Amino acid sequence: MSVKTKNFIVSLLISLVYFLGISRFSTLANKYLKSEFILKNISNINIVLSLIFAVLIYLLCKKFPTNSISKDSKKEPLKSILIGACSGIVLLVVIQIVYKVLGFLGYPYDMTGEFIRIKNVVSNNKIALINLVFIIPFVTEIVYRNVVFGYLYDLYEGGYKFVRLFTPACLSGILFALINVKHALPIVVEAVIISLTFGYVYLKTKRIESAIIGHIVFSTGIVILSFIVKTSVL
Repeated sequence: MSVKTKNFIVSLLISLVYFLGISRFSTLANKYLKSEFILKNISNINIVLSLIFAVLIYLLCKKFPTNSISKDSKKEPLKSILIGACSGIVLLVVIQIVYKVLGFLGYPYDMTGEFIRIKNVVSNNKIALINLVFIIPFVTEIVYRNVVFGYLYDLYEGGYKFVRLFTPACLSGILFALINVKHALPIVVEAVIISLTFGYVYLKTKRIESAIIGHIVFSTGIVILSFIVKTSVL
């Protein structure tokens, strides 16, 4: 069996388990499980399951890389950390500009309500804060960047570098938007930009940890903005 075939099988299995099982746990539990304890704590259980799954996939991919990116020589750890952190800060500013432009073009998305929702959730629930700032970025980068983006990137082997980055980033970003968030155009655009940013960071450093750090910085910035911004800026 060739390396490409093995990578395809492993990536497919990981994706199926995540998209059909882990990401749909709440829906499946509400439909099929009758345990009062599970239904009462379904959100926290879903968070724990997602984290365990992502950690296992992270360890698996460290030992048996599923794409050529992780196999290449890696940038120095300190530089990788700095690139990741800076990408998160830059992305936070870029997203603000993008929402302004989209609003001007007739596709407004009022973030005030979203900021209020985030503030209310994290203020009263420390687990939700940890989930938003740390766990969601970790899970997202492992599944969408390391597995989905990484595999799609290898499919375009031999093509132009920009195409190899842009196409997988767009596809994985759109997939994330369709599965996890609202389908409004501004949200899809945001998901694609996030995917492009952290896909590039992953390619630049050859370390998925850099993309995770960048995403954590970005999510932390969103939480901070939810506490200090009183009007829509995104």
